[in-house]
Amino acid sequence: MKPPTAARLAWSLGVGCVAGTLGGIVLAILNGHGELGDAAAAVALLSYPVVGALIAARQPDNLVGWVLCAAGVCSTLGLASDAYADYALVTAPGSLPGGVWVAWAGTLWFAPFFMLVVVLLPLVFPTGRLLSPRWRLVAWSGLAFMVLTMIGNGLQPDAVTVSGLGIVDNPLGVSTAWTPWLDGLINLGALLLVPSIAGAVAAVVVRFRRARGVERQQLKWCSYAAALLPVPFIVGDLPQLGIDVPPILF
Repeated sequence: MKPPTAARLAWSLGVGCVAGTLGGIVLAILNGHGELGDAAAAVALLSYPVVGALIAARQPDNLVGWVLCAAGVCSTLGLASDAYADYALVTAPGSLPGGVWVAWAGTLWFAPFFMLVVVLLPLVFPTGRLLSPRWRLVAWSGLAFMVLTMIGNGLQPDAVTVSGLGIVDNPLGVSTAWTPWLDGLINLGALLLVPSIAGAVAAVVVRFRRARGVERQQLKWCSYAAALLPVPFIVGDLPQLGIDVPPILF
């Protein structure tokens, strides 16, 4: 991909994620769910597409930028889909198209986000390349986790939930007779995730031991950022933990 084309694509993804996240926050407020904790989590997660766009636009051959952009697309989908579906199906029924399908898409975002940020990013940071071809097995294990989890969740008859309605019919849901098989796919994906995470951590350790100078400092900063990864999810879940979080506008 030529640098100008890569830069346009990177910035388009970054701007799209910002617009989608802000739109989701606005819809959440209109739905009566404009909580400060959720907004803070949404803003924090925007760091992925914004930083990713900066890297990809300047260094299009470095996979790190594109991984961050893809993670931003996933997090934007997750944060905005429920607000969109709630508005389309509950707050103002029929005002927006495809509410059920958007709710279904919202069930799929976390597996690719987790694979990208927790498995693939540590494998390629900061050079954008694996340490050696043998580390591909770790990446393939993470990819298998992602695919199996998405299939298992995407076809579950009771997997689609809308805030104001609860469980709704999955447009791609299969018969409940298939539920044990789908649960098996999800469990198999979870098993594959364990060696994937272990391999990703091992890759960071090996790379850090070999690194010198700027690359070593980059790995240190990456470790600090990884320690902050759970923060957006913790902030968003404070109400479920029994901690009162003030609303944005009401």
